[in-house]
Amino acid sequence: MTAVKGELPPDKPEFQTAARYSFADQSIGREDFFVKHPSGKVRMLCYPDTASNKQLLLRENLIKENLLLGGLQPTGVDDRTITFRVPQAARPVIYDAESMSPGVFSYGDDRLFFDIGAVLGRVLHLGLYIDRDIGRNIALVEFTHSDEPNLFIVPGIELTPNLTVPDQPEGLYAQQLSQEFTGRFTAEAHTYFRMGFNDALRE
Repeated sequence: MTAVKGELPPDKPEFQTAARYSFADQSIGREDFFVKHPSGKVRMLCYPDTASNKQLLLRENLIKENLLLGGLQPTGVDDRTITFRVPQAARPVIYDAESMSPGVFSYGDDRLFFDIGAVLGRVLHLGLYIDRDIGRNIALVEFTHSDEPNLFIVPGIELTPNLTVPDQPEGLYAQQLSQEFTGRFTAEAHTYFRMGFNDALRE
């Protein structure tokens, strides 16, 4: 899941990714689509590279820490478009259905909110506070190896205009999650979120 080199230019999109899985975001010009490739259909995220020096450093650190979804693809010298190749089945966590019964591939709300807390805590170390659409800017990737994470930050979030970390971010995140995950961010879910968040900050 770390940045990799490859031979995958952002060709003309063959079709857009289904809405339930899409990470498209008009506010930063992020597109989510599939292209044809000799290896089969490949899913791409593309967006204009308008990053400031501070945002560029943040992107590099997110890639270095294996926190960004997918692999960064090479571009031409004058190309101002950022392209990531991402897993075909990756989806925003906001659309993830709660798994009520444990199983090999279940991902219940206790684990989900713990992992969301852990991811948000890790990126906070790098100076990133996600002040909007948490559920659409964190991606869930299932069927990873046992030693790999399931949640990643969606590329493009480094273009957040305000990179100032507020006071008491945990409480503000809890408010955001309560609004975005209506009815699911219960007191128990909040406890798991806080555990994951604080564990990440102590690392």
